[in-house]
Amino acid sequence: MVSAQSVCKESLAKIKPTKQEERKVSVFINEFIGKVNRQIKHGRAILGGSGAKGTWLKNAYDADIFVQYPHTQFKHQSDQLSDLLAKDLKPLKSVRLHGSRDYFQVNVKGFTFEIVPILNIKKAEDAVNITDVSPLHAKFVCKYKKYADDIRLAKQFCKASGCYGAESYIGGFSGYALEILVIYYKGFLPLLKNALTWKSGTVIDIKKYHKNAKAALNQSKLISPLIIIDPVDSSRNAAAALSQEKYSILKEAARRFLAKPHMKYFEIEDATEAVLRAKYRGKSLLVVTLSGGIGKADVLGARYLKMVRYVERACVPLGIEEKGWRFDRKKSANAWFVLKKTELPSIEIRQGPPLTLQQHVSDFKKKHKNTFIQGNRIAAKVSRKERTVQQILAAALKRQEARHLKMSTQFKVITGNS
Repeated sequence: MVSAQSVCKESLAKIKPTKQEERKVSVFINEFIGKVNRQIKHGRAILGGSGAKGTWLKNAYDADIFVQYPHTQFKHQSDQLSDLLAKDLKPLKSVRLHGSRDYFQVNVKGFTFEIVPILNIKKAEDAVNITDVSPLHAKFVCKYKKYADDIRLAKQFCKASGCYGAESYIGGFSGYALEILVIYYKGFLPLLKNALTWKSGTVIDIKKYHKNAKAALNQSKLISPLIIIDPVDSSRNAAAALSQEKYSILKEAARRFLAKPHMKYFEIEDATEAVLRAKYRGKSLLVVTLSGGIGKADVLGARYLKMVRYVERACVPLGIEEKGWRFDRKKSANAWFVLKKTELPSIEIRQGPPLTLQQHVSDFKKKHKNTFIQGNRIAAKVSRKERTVQQILAAALKRQEARHLKMSTQFKVITGNS
């Protein structure tokens, strides 16, 4: 069996930018930052995110640019920073996007820049908005440059596993949370090994701020299954957005990889119909394509997820063996469900109230003709209006809950014989 170290080495060669690529991207970004700084009157643009930390992945065509405004001068005008920046960025043809503080997007030669107005602060306590702290995160991570490659591996591993991203429609690990974990455990493989020992409510406090973090933090920040104390802000849980599902996914992926290391754990699977057909050959597969939503990626992703969950609820009577969904952060998403069956019996047994509730039983009998006793309840045989998966979904998509989401929803049923 190949070693985990050799698999990591092979994966790193695929995801780490070459020196030439780093130089090329660095020149391109610095030219853009220079252009932004020439437009700005009161602030200064700097590189942020994984670009500033040196942890970005190959073929990543986006960068975070923070425009810092003097804290003393603008701390009481925090809600006006976006308007100030909007005026300065007019020549760059930026698109304004809504956030905790509005930010701007500029596309240049296929490269996406997100420009965020922030206050220039020295310590987290001075922040007026959560984004103000971002450069402090970069400063912390940059102290541990020897772990840059391990951080890249952690990000790619989580992307391939489907648990990367703190957006509401993902509920996974943010890049910063993974950076803290890799630094805390001193590497990617040690992180995976220690992840197997996590219990729900495990606290990671790299700076040892708290003797009892659960007592010190606000209860609203302790909901996540893993609590990561932000090393630059002792009152913040850097994993607050992490869901139980994504937490469990990482633990399971870590267990499988360590038991049998393989490159597939770093490879992001395509979710095209052809790939899904091949993967689930011989099974009944429902593929749903969503498009036509309007809004920024985070908002659009959240709306697509609502529709995916709505379709999932409609399919529950058919039995769901496996499921998944993928959003390209642009304009479309697709979901897939491996179904136990594609057609329901013509007659449904509908459970009624307990026999002890005589009035409710009487009402149930008035509503249904073919009633009978089942255990301690009244029940009825009811003819189904929708039996096949096509009929069930077609009816579900006509309901107000689906129409309210205002998007195009197409589906295809692929049976074991098709």
